[in-house]
Amino acid sequence: MDTITNKHREAMDAWNNLIEGNEKPDDDEIYNVVNSMKKISIFYSCHNLGPWNLWDIIFKDLKMAHEGSNPLPEEAIKYSIAACMFATMWELHSVENVLENGRNEDIEEQVAQVKTKLFDFMDVLRLILAHSTNPLFKEKAIYQYVTYLSFFVINWVLNIIQFWEISFMILTKNFKIY
Repeated sequence: MDTITNKHREAMDAWNNLIEGNEKPDDDEIYNVVNSMKKISIFYSCHNLGPWNLWDIIFKDLKMAHEGSNPLPEEAIKYSIAACMFATMWELHSVENVLENGRNEDIEEQVAQVKTKLFDFMDVLRLILAHSTNPLFKEKAIYQYVTYLSFFVINWVLNIIQFWEISFMILTKNFKIY
């Protein structure tokens, strides 16, 4: 994981230095950025990369690319969107684990951070849907929206079912049903 995250940081640093110096990236630099972002996205889909603190880098580059101040390659933006989605999902999972295991951690601060990241990311997705002329970006943004909606709706329904099961268990213990 260290190698992948370090290569991503190096590729993004090289890319940002070229852009800041008004130089045009060559094929190798484009490949490095796209390939490193693809690897980050793929690994984020299976592993929690939260300890490597990649959110700030990926989200900043995604936001700057959308605003036009840092023109990342199209494929890199596509993978950035996916990586940001996986990052927020892993953070939600971490908060859920803390709550389920009853660990006494500073959960309120964690929840606030996840909420801020989620809202910021959803806002960028909304802006991409509203203003982007690139169909690939719009497709990826709508896909992430649908993924979030399905995740939250499924969890909401499961919580309702769990509430009713607990309520039924309480009622059947207090009131004997023959």
